This record gives sequence, C-alpha cells and structure tokens, in this order.
Amino acid sequence: MFNSTENTKTFFEKVSDFSRQNKWWIIFIIVVILCIIVFSFSLTTKRNTPVTTKTYTDSLHAFTITVPKHWITEQEAGNNTTGENTSNPVTQQIEISQLYVPPEEGVTIQVYEDKPSCPLNYSPTTTFAGFPASYDPNMQTWTIPTTKATLTVSILYPGSTMVHHIPLQAKATPVPSIVAEQNKKYMLGILNTLKLTNLTPFSCQ
Repeated sequence: MFNSTENTKTFFEKVSDFSRQNKWWIIFIIVVILCIIVFSFSLTTKRNTPVTTKTYTDSLHAFTITVPKHWITEQEAGNNTTGENTSNPVTQQIEISQLYVPPEEGVTIQVYEDKPSCPLNYSPTTTFAGFPASYDPNMQTWTIPTTKATLTVSILYPGSTMVHHIPLQAKATPVPSIVAEQNKKYMLGILNTLKLTNLTPFSCQ
C-alpha cells in the first residue's frame, strides 16, 4: 500500500540533510542576494534624488548639455590633418569635451569641425537630438553628421561594456545587470538634455 506520510517524511528528511550539509553555502547565497537588493535600492534612491545641475556650452558653440553640478568638465582642442601625402590635404579642428565624475561615469563629446565628405563611412540608423545619426551599441557611441561638423557622443557608466576618454581610464566595474540598466537609463536622461546649436543636419542625398 502506498504510504504518503512516510514519503513526505523522507522528503523533508532529505531537505534537512541537504540544509545541514550545505548551510554555509546557503547562508552565503542569501547574503549575496540581500547585498544586491540593498545595493540596487540605494542606487535607485540616489538616482531619484534631485541634484543641482549646470549647463555646459562648448567653445565652438556646437552644443549645450545639462549635467550634475558636481561633475568635472574639461575641454581639449587641436588640429588633425588628413591626406598629407595628397594634393589636397585637409586640416580640421577637433574639440573634445569630457563631462564626468571619476572614475567611470560621464559623457565624452567630440566635435570634428568641417563638412563631412560623401559617401559617409556610416549610415544613419537613428536620431540624436533631432538629427539623423548612427549608433554603435558596442561602443555606446552616436555619430552625428552636420553641415559644419561631425560630432560623436559616448557614454560611460558602471556596468557599461566600454571605456571611453574618462581620464582615469579605469576598467568598468562589474555590477548586476539590473544596476547597469539603471545606470544606463540615468545617463540617457542626461543625454536628453543635449541640444545641437548653430548646426544643420547633413545628408549625401
């Protein structure tokens, strides 16, 4: 005859034996899960806390962007010449703006001042600040051609896959995927404040 009571006891006895034999692993797993929950909650609370902001304008007046006031803002400028061994060398001014908080959260915006040449090395796949743009998900970089300059916009945050021009050049810290998504959403919110000024969309058509 089938004895359900005996089978039930046997099952709980097995569970009890497993718990005794692996209690430290179970405790460890519980602690890790609790740490992830607490960390995620604290980060969400921090992200949702209103912060004082400032508006940054680059020296070429190509864009403005609003970032947290405590972020560091740096800018470099230089020249780049292509086609030096040809009859038609081209020199363009390059401006690099870095807006960040060390070691691994920020935005890098590069402005290559000159009209792009056709055909473009990339095809617009999306829009950015209302302009046709291409997006590289691996580099987390947008490229925006305009009639006066080409801009690239890159983001870096804990959990992102790439390291851009943040001065410390630190390897992005591994974080749970849910935290990485929260960080990315936060950075995209900052990018939504970026406005291109004195520029017109460029097209080869």
